[in-house]
Amino acid sequence: MILSPYPLDFKKATFKYELSIGDVPVTLDASIGEAAYPADGDSLETLILVADDAMYIQQYT
Repeated sequence: MILSPYPLDFKKATFKYELSIGDVPVTLDASIGEAAYPADGDSLETLILVADDAMYIQQYT
């Protein structure tokens, strides 16, 4: 469970928070990719690749 005061879209597993540092607007973004063992792979490397692909799919859809 993620406890955060910031908006988190669980459907897309993305996080976006806007703030200002002095007079400079700053946007923080994060995305989460998931992979399940053994359905998505049986090695750490494969699971990381699948999770990475899932993250990029979530970012751009």
